[in-house]
Amino acid sequence: VEAAPTAESCVNLGLEFFSKGRVRDALEQFDNALELNPNPTEAQAAFYNKACCHAYREESKKAAECLRIALRDYNLKFGTVLNDPDMAPFRASPEFKELQEEALRGGEDIGSGFRRDLKLISEVQAPFRGVRRFFYVAFIAAAGISTFFTIPRLIFALQGGDGAPDFLETAGNAAINIGGIVVLVALFFWENKKEEEQITNISRNETLSRLPVRLSTNRITELVQLRDISRPVSIILLASFILATFLLNFH
Repeated sequence: VEAAPTAESCVNLGLEFFSKGRVRDALEQFDNALELNPNPTEAQAAFYNKACCHAYREESKKAAECLRIALRDYNLKFGTVLNDPDMAPFRASPEFKELQEEALRGGEDIGSGFRRDLKLISEVQAPFRGVRRFFYVAFIAAAGISTFFTIPRLIFALQGGDGAPDFLETAGNAAINIGGIVVLVALFFWENKKEEEQITNISRNETLSRLPVRLSTNRITELVQLRDISRPVSIILLASFILATFLLNFH
């Protein structure tokens, strides 16, 4: 008696079909897996491999839809999308750029896994940023408390009378506290801005590392595969410069 299909068996059969180029049959098996009450791991595999099938068929919108579900509901790592050769056609599409920007921002619609991973990389590259921000917050709180007690004294100094503190001294203390708060808040937001820039750069570098290049042997590979082997150099020439050079040589 043939065993009834399960979500796992459908996923495995779909992978077998996909490896043989039977993409349509593979898609059918992944859809079957999703109808057989899959566990989270099986559902993630089904949605992700559906995306691979759609990427192979250059159906970028459908691939993006499957990936959104896998990222949001089943904790798919965005790094998988960046690294998988089967996703190369999708990574060349506008839908990938849109999906990457969504993942970079994070949120309920796509999850925060990719952004969390990028923040971890950012923290490794700038290990003291968190410490600096902690001290900024602590000093802001201290200056705020000091200002809270200084303002009534400043009002009392303005009113004058017996026992009133010196106005200039009190005003100077208040100005120092307020100025310190302004500077520390500015530094805190500057740190946040630098972190966002760093996260954006990390994400862009990851994307650029997946650009396809054609080698002298006519083999196509991704830039990341050349790491520690070759030093790729990009040469960009403006059309106007090329035309001017041609005209000069012609004359």
